[in-house]
Amino acid sequence: MDLSQLTEEQVYEIKVKDLTLFFTLRNPSSKEDLEYRRRSTKVSARNGKIESSDVALDAPLWLMEQICTKVECQNGGPEREILSKDDIQKIPTRTRLRVITQHLAELEGEEAEQVRD
Repeated sequence: MDLSQLTEEQVYEIKVKDLTLFFTLRNPSSKEDLEYRRRSTKVSARNGKIESSDVALDAPLWLMEQICTKVECQNGGPEREILSKDDIQKIPTRTRLRVITQHLAELEGEEAEQVRD
């Protein structure tokens, strides 16, 4: 039985204008996953209404910062350039959210399949 697939990194390719971005994400540790879940459930009350807090709304981006091992950029040529943390922060938030949302959906899909077995 080969369990190495459980710890493999996943690479996500996103095209933004003339650039192709490659995000490499690992699976979160139990501690990171628990902290992500805690952050995701934080709410606040305003004018008698319960709303998601800023911490909850930023939880996916927080997790992405924890589990993203590298981001590469390809500008039409065959070579990829590894982006610095400063350059990664310049990538639109919606693009980074798209990547982490896809990664989490795949993890949850795998969990759901395991529960059904």
